[in-house]
Amino acid sequence: MDYILINDLGGKARGLKFNQYTYIKFYEKVSPDDYIATFHYAAVFAALKSNAYVKGEEFTDTWEDVCNMVDAMSAEDKALVADVFNNTAYFKKAVEDGEKIIEEEKKSQSLSTTTNA
Repeated sequence: MDYILINDLGGKARGLKFNQYTYIKFYEKVSPDDYIATFHYAAVFAALKSNAYVKGEEFTDTWEDVCNMVDAMSAEDKALVADVFNNTAYFKKAVEDGEKIIEEEKKSQSLSTTTNA
């Protein structure tokens, strides 16, 4: 599933689209220094923007508007956003690629340590 409908987001039903564009916009907004506190703001903003982009619609919500919407979201809706975000094919592939890079770096470091010994 890469699309969800939140029935009460900013006083109306809004669609959130999770695709590659979402992740690009997400990483522009999330704070690496405070990932947990900023996750939902960035994820909802990015998914709303992505949904508008895919539909060919103008995205008119401001960052502040979306932050206020997220503050008013139910815990259930926030959990749904996190679940869908973390279970899309694009995110899983990004995690898998990151794990491969880490493993290759570990192997490289191990080889250089062995060579230098």
